[in-house]
Amino acid sequence: VGGYRINMLSPGGTRTQGLIDLIPAEQLAAAGAGIPLGRLAEPEEIAAAAVFLASDASSYLNGSELSVDGGSAQI
Repeated sequence: VGGYRINMLSPGGTRTQGLIDLIPAEQLAAAGAGIPLGRLAEPEEIAAAAVFLASDASSYLNGSELSVDGGSAQI
């Protein structure tokens, strides 16, 4: 019985190359300023959270949402 774990990763604004190419620098800075940690995420930070959810380190985590958004979900 069991064997499946269902969790969700909810990333916030992330400094991807596509975003950097589309949005002027001053708008990116303003977006980062609106996040409680004061900046957009780096792609590696989102990837680290995904690796955690896929690893045995999260073996007893099930039915959870992991908000990787610099604290935006908390305000």
